Formats: sequence, C-alpha cells, structure tokens
Amino acid sequence: MATLHLMVGLPCSGKTTEARRLERELGALRLTPDEWQTALFGDDAFEPEHDARHSTVERLLWNIARRALELGVDVILDYGFWAREERDALRAQARALRLPRAFHGRAAGGADDQGGSAQPPVRARAGIHHRAGAAARMGGVV
Repeated sequence: MATLHLMVGLPCSGKTTEARRLERELGALRLTPDEWQTALFGDDAFEPEHDARHSTVERLLWNIARRALELGVDVILDYGFWAREERDALRAQARALRLPRAFHGRAAGGADDQGGSAQPPVRARAGIHHRAGAAARMGGVV
C-alpha cells in the first residue's frame, strides 16, 4: 500500500531538501507547489494573482497525488503544512482514502503533532505548509 508523506515546516526550514532525499530513498513521487508555481508563472510572489494561482497549483497537485496513491505509488507532498487546520484537513482526506501517512517535520523549535519539540529533522507518525487554510481549500477537490 502506498504512503502519503507530508513535509511539515516553516518556509526555508529545509523541507524541500528533506523531500528530495526521501524521493531518492523511497522512489516516491515528490510534488512541490513552489517549483510548479515558478515553472508556470515565474517569480510572481508580489503579483495579486499569486495566492489564487498557488491554491490552484495545490489543488492540481493533490489530484495528481491522489491518483498516484491509488496506483500504489508513494507520494511526498512538499507543502509545508505548518497550520494545524491544514494537517487536520489533509489527514482527513488521506483517512478517507484509507492511506498510511507519515509526517516529516522541519520546524526548529516548533511543536509537532505529538506535543513535543520539532527539532530538524523530526518524523511524527501523523503531520503539514504553505498558508493557513490551503488544505481546507483542497477539500473541495476530493
């Protein structure tokens, strides 16, 4: 059975570096919205359309991830998932698909889902990035 791996941590905390390592180690499909965003729209961080575009990219990548998982391919979502609401929303979606989940923390000094300190790298049994509410918005696509 495929596993959904979620990268958890604040921006610039090393999530993508760890995601790339896991990609090589596990032979998993790594989906990093920032890379797709830049490839599609360039450096648009200060453009008014950025957030809407990013939400669209995240929804599309979730659809790709869901299909890959159905086909038995491990997937790494390199979103950041630093808001509890994001982790909870994606956890519910993965649970609905009956998927095992692994959370990989990269937030120095942050709290992991087990209530402890998340010093890099941390792996919690079940845990999420980008902006608060991103996973909740993804909920409409499942």
